[in-house]
Amino acid sequence: LYELHHSKSESNAIHHFIEGLKIQHGTKYWERCYTNLEKIARRQINRNLHNSGAWGILGFIHREAGENSEAVECYEKALRFDRGNEEYRSALRELRPST
Repeated sequence: LYELHHSKSESNAIHHFIEGLKIQHGTKYWERCYTNLEKIARRQINRNLHNSGAWGILGFIHREAGENSEAVECYEKALRFDRGNEEYRSALRELRPST
């Protein structure tokens, strides 16, 4: 939160919130990271609907929360605006394993 509110560095805040989601699952800190990342991503999307990075963030947080259908939807949108992004493609492969 400090990075976002005091230094106004959205990219640093995003990095720290993502790391928090990776290591603090199930805690109040995790919930705060989730909420803050979602707010940042939605604000970015409101400014630019084609912001693939913001859609990717939403995909990531939904995946971390076990909300797989929402994650797939967000990663698919991210790929529409950044077709060559291997991170998004990889996430989709993990979320939709071949049957």
